[in-house]
Amino acid sequence: MKTRCWTERHGFVEHRPVIEAEYHAALDRSFAADALEQIARRNERPVDVAKQQESVRDALDSAFLRRLRFVVSFPFPDADGRAEIWRRVFPPELPTEGLVVEKLARPAVAGGTIRNIALSAAFLAAEAGEPVRMTHVLAALRTEYLKLERPLTDAEVAGWT
Repeated sequence: MKTRCWTERHGFVEHRPVIEAEYHAALDRSFAADALEQIARRNERPVDVAKQQESVRDALDSAFLRRLRFVVSFPFPDADGRAEIWRRVFPPELPTEGLVVEKLARPAVAGGTIRNIALSAAFLAAEAGEPVRMTHVLAALRTEYLKLERPLTDAEVAGWT
């Protein structure tokens, strides 16, 4: 069984030509359709399973989608979903102290971003020789929000430290 996984990081979205901002949306769809047509030509038989992020579905050509037997979508997690991801993201053997899952779940971020934040927080804590604390997660969250070019509000991190 062939399996493919498409995310925003894959070439058909990532390697778009650099052009004026107002044309990006239309060209993204066109570039994605062209790239996916090339991918489809390379496949000798249909793809059995395709995993994708919700944000990528609009970029996929409908003709390409018809070639897929199954499409598994991962919707953006709500606060309860984010809390569950936070409960599972740190391995049990990793020392943690004072993490409050309900507070961690406040910022509206995707599961992959939570993983990035957790990994960064773990490195920050290891560098300091401490267990992972809310302060480490907050520093990692600030860094991720800078990468996402999103403002971090006081309401999202109230009571973290």
